[in-house]
Amino acid sequence: MHNLINQIHCELLPQIQLESLEPHNPIVVHYLPQPWQLLGIGNYAAVVSHPDYGNLVVKIYAPGRPGFEEEVEVYRRLGQHPAFSECFYAGQGFLILKRLQGVTLY
Repeated sequence: MHNLINQIHCELLPQIQLESLEPHNPIVVHYLPQPWQLLGIGNYAAVVSHPDYGNLVVKIYAPGRPGFEEEVEVYRRLGQHPAFSECFYAGQGFLILKRLQGVTLY
């Protein structure tokens, strides 16, 4: 986990370019450094993965979007549950989550 956190801080966060254009529309990812892969976008965050960490994803909140602290609290309350992801780490504006396989609902 330490290596992934280091890669997030040294590679991903300094280079990723994402923008929130309108509160009720998905964010826009303008640039994502290699080898990170975009898995999905929502109204306030993007979810990316790194090929070296296939069982984890990183959820990055767009600047200015609310809800980060509330989501951290929801994951804390859920703990481990087979129907939901699990939060392994909460950093400044990003979460490291258990990757769930399946179809996105957005």
